[in-house]
Amino acid sequence: MHVALDCFDQAIRLEPTYLWAWYARGMAHQRMNWPSQAIADFETCISATGITMQSGVEGQALEDARFLNHKAKLWRTECRMQMLAFEKARDEYRELLGGEGSNEWNLGTKIAETYLRERDFVSALRTYEDMLSVPEIADYHGAYTTLGYIEGLLENPAKAHLRLQEALQRERQPTLYPRLWLHILAPDEQKADALDQLKRFVTHPPGDLNDWDLQLGQFMGGDLPLEDFQNAAAMEFTRRKVAAVPLDDLMCEVWFYVGLHLERQGSTDEAVEAYKQSLAFRPRTFKWEWAYARLHYAKLVRTPKELPSGLPNNSPPRTHIFRHTAEPGYEGLILGDNAECGGADSILEELRRMGPKGDLLLSVSRGGIPRTEVIGVPIPPTAESQAPPKAPAEPK
Repeated sequence: MHVALDCFDQAIRLEPTYLWAWYARGMAHQRMNWPSQAIADFETCISATGITMQSGVEGQALEDARFLNHKAKLWRTECRMQMLAFEKARDEYRELLGGEGSNEWNLGTKIAETYLRERDFVSALRTYEDMLSVPEIADYHGAYTTLGYIEGLLENPAKAHLRLQEALQRERQPTLYPRLWLHILAPDEQKADALDQLKRFVTHPPGDLNDWDLQLGQFMGGDLPLEDFQNAAAMEFTRRKVAAVPLDDLMCEVWFYVGLHLERQGSTDEAVEAYKQSLAFRPRTFKWEWAYARLHYAKLVRTPKELPSGLPNNSPPRTHIFRHTAEPGYEGLILGDNAECGGADSILEELRRMGPKGDLLLSVSRGGIPRTEVIGVPIPPTAESQAPPKAPAEPK
């Protein structure tokens, strides 16, 4: 990514009026978690295309300017979300609603996310309910699944159950998550039916269901042991890492479901530790599993001061042990609280680059802006250190 940035810098020096170079550099800054620099690049695009749109040009030149203007505004607002400027992001998303090329579902979802990340679940619920007045959204099963998630966070199991049932009625093709969360959130009198629906789904899954979703459904339905689920998570971890997919989302998800499984088995202390692991990761967008891990953790510890106080992208500084196959020579990772750090996947990339003999990486910078501060503690490679994080043992 650093090489790409250098190329974009050179392109802008050679041809500063070529706005797609500014846009591309903004995207690179955003991917590297440098949102303030990205916003500056996107605003250059917005300003210049705005002038073009008002200059009286027609035809393809006008269409190109409108397209770039819209995309730059969208990504500028994504950067506001990275910077936790939720109110500003909300205002900018609302300005885009109804504009040319806007998608009411996508923008409405983003507006709701600003409330979710502030833990204002009531406002998020109202935002989604308002979207049901749009004909294309009123029959979309995903809208009702999301309403079910939010009702669950508001601890309204009967309403959550109703919304998730509405989602199932509107599906064009069977999917996992309405059934999975129907099982998780079902009121006592509905638990048996919800479990039966989940089991039927994973026994006869649709042909396009991926392996990870199938194994997650089997685990939560009681048909896959904890150890096998851990092995499935390790394989999915490796697959996403090879595909350069951010890993925090997966690890947050894995530890939440492990915690929920252990809690239902009566292993409260082990469940608390699993929820803490889930909360240690930083998903790039709002993630339901993170919110539910926080909810369950709060109920189990019953000590407000022990509850993680941040949002997924605003967690306090933390230390966690992270082991996996690509870096068997490292055990301890210490991540500082810099808001523009790259997350666990970026740290692992740096450690891999350093090789097994490195033991210290401090303040990797570009333009004087610190990104991360990482300390890697070398350990002898062992069978245990070459595996992903292990959950507590299944209670006997």
